[in-house]
Amino acid sequence: MKTTIKTYEDANGNSVKQEVYVIPALIKRIGTDIRKLKNDKETPFYTGDIEIVYPATGVVDTINCRFYKASVDKHDKVFVEGATIEAHIEAKGEFAGLATAHLPAYKKADMSQFGASTKATTKVAEEEEIELE
Repeated sequence: MKTTIKTYEDANGNSVKQEVYVIPALIKRIGTDIRKLKNDKETPFYTGDIEIVYPATGVVDTINCRFYKASVDKHDKVFVEGATIEAHIEAKGEFAGLATAHLPAYKKADMSQFGASTKATTKVAEEEEIELE
């Protein structure tokens, strides 16, 4: 599990920073009814269920989750039942415990495992003049 800070605009147009927990989740269900956030854009979303494992206890639980319609439409092969995604769960405040679905993060290679030097090197190709006839 990791934590991150997300910034969003509240109903009054104020910029708000919110701490969120980022954990892997298994999609159990994505609803078909489209709902809208109570914001200026009326952002469309679906509700659904995800399965998570609480990091501190190892307890498995199924919780509700918000799936943004634009993400589901654009990544329809990722946001499917049985797929693993990232859940962003608000840590504090009025919406603590609420989850939103996000694309899974890609695991990066451990660069220290490549050997002594991992500095990038670039070789510039030599230019060759060609006479056109």
